[in-house]
Amino acid sequence: MAVTVAEVYDSQEFVPEQNFGQLCGVFNVTLDASYPTGGEDLTETALGLPSGATVTAALASATGGYVAHYDHANDKLIMYVSGGTEVSDTTDLSAVVVAIKVWYTR
Repeated sequence: MAVTVAEVYDSQEFVPEQNFGQLCGVFNVTLDASYPTGGEDLTETALGLPSGATVTAALASATGGYVAHYDHANDKLIMYVSGGTEVSDTTDLSAVVVAIKVWYTR
């Protein structure tokens, strides 16, 4: 299964003094019922960013006591439990929502 992405905010305007010279977007990502080892695919296309966009940085925060990390080099959303251990393969995270803010160029 795939994650579900809901856009909260996307600047779509170049505001260098507010966004470090880049565009930014805020999204709520609802995970699915079978977490894959190595992370969920979360590409620029899945986020609904404009064609040609490249994520350069991200901040993520998860519900349910999990820690979220967006690996923008590999387009993966990786979930951890306390202590820094990745969530086990096939774990049901369908009740977990990750708020993620990304900075991107196009």
